[in-house]
Amino acid sequence: MSLAQMLKIELFKIKRFDFYLFAGLYLFLIVAIPIGINAVFKQVLDGSNTLGFMHSVSIKLMLFGVIVAQAREYSNDVNRKKILNGYNRDDLFIAQLIIVGIYTLTILLLSLLAMPAIALALGGFSIYAQTPSFWILGLVLSNLSWGVFATFLINIFKRPLWAVLAFLGYVFIEFIFKILGQFQEEKHGWNLLIYFSPMELFNRLNTFENLTLGLLLTIVGYVLVFQLVSLFILKRRDF
Repeated sequence: MSLAQMLKIELFKIKRFDFYLFAGLYLFLIVAIPIGINAVFKQVLDGSNTLGFMHSVSIKLMLFGVIVAQAREYSNDVNRKKILNGYNRDDLFIAQLIIVGIYTLTILLLSLLAMPAIALALGGFSIYAQTPSFWILGLVLSNLSWGVFATFLINIFKRPLWAVLAFLGYVFIEFIFKILGQFQEEKHGWNLLIYFSPMELFNRLNTFENLTLGLLLTIVGYVLVFQLVSLFILKRRDF
């Protein structure tokens, strides 16, 4: 099946309640909360804070949104039906990448749409005067990484509940790594445990803060491993 055909199919399939909920909730949160903070606490957030908040909300909704979207492909034997209708297993893998791309593009477009509304409500575009010029790249790369991670989880566990529980379990593990890493850094001047914290590394892509060449290569390695495992599962699984 051609890429154009798969793209058309996946774009048609996103016309579901959970996608509209994902998009609507993201737009509402990134606009309403900064404006609400300003109205209630009389504290005008600067561009860095508003964009940082966008990123924090986006990666969480990206994870849950992609898990729900990809889980549908396992429910009611959808993947099996896809294979019967002309997909091969490589096509299933590409279709998953298309879903991640669609959700990432949605986040980017809604973020760009929200920025003028937030600026007008908070006193003008001057709040974004100190905005890093590469924030768009950071937002896209970070969310793509989280989307790949979400797809990896759902390919392993198939059910969204188990995927979310696995995510929460590793959040706890990374929290322990973070504490131990801080002690390690204070004592020895380096923190090796950061290399075992993919979610923390994906978050750093938003601003590229404290990212060395070694950490960037580690991020690429995690993304490749998650993708290769997903592809292996799709090729071997009896849906």
